Amino acid sequence: VFAIPEALIDGETGLLIEAGDDAALARSILAYKNDRELACRLAASGSAYVRANFDDREVARKVLAAYLRPVAPA
Repeated sequence: VFAIPEALIDGETGLLIEAGDDAALARSILAYKNDRELACRLAASGSAYVRANFDDREVARKVLAAYLRPVAPA
């Protein structure tokens, strides 16, 4: 939903499910509950991903670079 797919890499930094898919949500919750290694791995990689890609300084650098990038003629 909205920007979630850009902020989460399915199977690497979390588990994505389709909106409204209650069965998939239940399976994902159980996966986290029953697989401690999976939960810890996704938590660690998710945290690292957010720090690397959504730090306010990093976001500002990316936005500034986008503004400074030349625009191709239409």
